[in-house]
Amino acid sequence: MNKSNRLFCLTLTRVSLIMIEARIKKWLQIYLVLIIGLICLGMIGPYAHAKSYSFDATQLGEGKNVDISIFEQGGQLPGIYLVDIILNGVQIDSRKVTFHLENDAKGNPFLQACLTREQLVRYGIKVEDYPRLFSTDNRNGLSKSSKLEGSTIQCAYLSAIPQATETFQFNRQQLLLSIPQKALRLNFQGIAPQELWDDGIPAFLLNYNTSTYRSEYQGNGSSAMNVINVQLEPGLNLGPWRFRNLTNWQKQGKSEGEWQTPYTYVERGLYSLKSRLMLGCIV
Repeated sequence: MNKSNRLFCLTLTRVSLIMIEARIKKWLQIYLVLIIGLICLGMIGPYAHAKSYSFDATQLGEGKNVDISIFEQGGQLPGIYLVDIILNGVQIDSRKVTFHLENDAKGNPFLQACLTREQLVRYGIKVEDYPRLFSTDNRNGLSKSSKLEGSTIQCAYLSAIPQATETFQFNRQQLLLSIPQKALRLNFQGIAPQELWDDGIPAFLLNYNTSTYRSEYQGNGSSAMNVINVQLEPGLNLGPWRFRNLTNWQKQGKSEGEWQTPYTYVERGLYSLKSRLMLGCIV
């Protein structure tokens, strides 16, 4: 073998060694990264599988730690939310609703709305046909405190209505109610349900009207006359009682003014009889 051939072989051998060395360094780097990753996973693992989470609420101005383990299963905190209420696919209301934390049959947490008797009646639900809606024997039929109303109220237990369901879509802030048609009134006709009756607040009412005109006659003898009319209609609402009065005063020309009272009466509703009682004088 001549000198040039030996030089060529030596050059190839040196290049091969350099390539092998580069590959070894590359694999060592990959191996080192894998080792570090496995070590980190081993350190994080016990915390990633923890079932209890809490944080120092003093950073938020509170004086105690707050348990946030409810978020572990995708739940939300109970409280008062402004939601759209949708009944059988139709939005019927938008209001603040109190939600309580409950658990389903599998132990998963969910928020349940606290709907009152008055609300269900307004939504057209036949509450009188389902006495267990507000029975204390039900798990959710117990009286619960609502900060929105500021007093203890009874929450409806919709499961007392067969096939009735409620779903709170937290992301959309929507409360979906599914109520069978059998449990709904078709339309309010005639007298509204007694649960919706309200006597209102005490109030004093006063309607008034005044007018004046002048008439003149030109002929064999001229004449003129001024006429003044005043009409007063006071009223008073006090609880279920209603007081009403109509009084007129009229003055023509130089004659003295004259008072007239077409009616004065007091009335109230007799709710149990679905009637009204009226006492007074009507001319």
